[in-house]
Amino acid sequence: MLSLLRSSRLLVMPLAVCACALLPARAHAVTVSVSPADTTVLRGDTFTLRLTIDAFPDLKAYQLIHHFNPAVLQYLGPTAGDLLTGHGNPYVVSPIADVTAPVDTAWTDCAQLVNSTSGPGVLLYLTFKATDFGNSLIECLGVDLRDSVNNTTIPGCVGGIVRVVGPVPVARHSWGHLKQTYR
Repeated sequence: MLSLLRSSRLLVMPLAVCACALLPARAHAVTVSVSPADTTVLRGDTFTLRLTIDAFPDLKAYQLIHHFNPAVLQYLGPTAGDLLTGHGNPYVVSPIADVTAPVDTAWTDCAQLVNSTSGPGVLLYLTFKATDFGNSLIECLGVDLRDSVNNTTIPGCVGGIVRVVGPVPVARHSWGHLKQTYR
């Protein structure tokens, strides 16, 4: 009986070691951030925010979903960041339409078609137009990173805020009036 237990342990141990070797590696801490995190623009301005990532050694594809206030901002679309464009390899940036009103989500799928890329760097540029006065949080609803063997990493995500302001009214003074005031 004892020899049967020993022989079964000898068989089970190598199988357990092989099974552990086949498990995906643990994900390391990585963060996707909106940059600049606090932005002030004038009503009517068109501006671009960067979605950046910390160091990430093997990045093949990613999906980014960010929410904004549609009463303040209008989403104009995404542009590939340097992580996709920097190596000269083909890539795809595929915006996903927000089909429910109001349009308040910037959703994009991106992939490196040949090889993979690595961070840190800019994942994506999001372009907006400031349509009205107020504040809009840029909130992460979802970020999914995939490596070259399609393992998923769900990173931390840091949002931002956009403040839309108007021009500050000033009192009109002529040059002659200013010279007399400050003499």
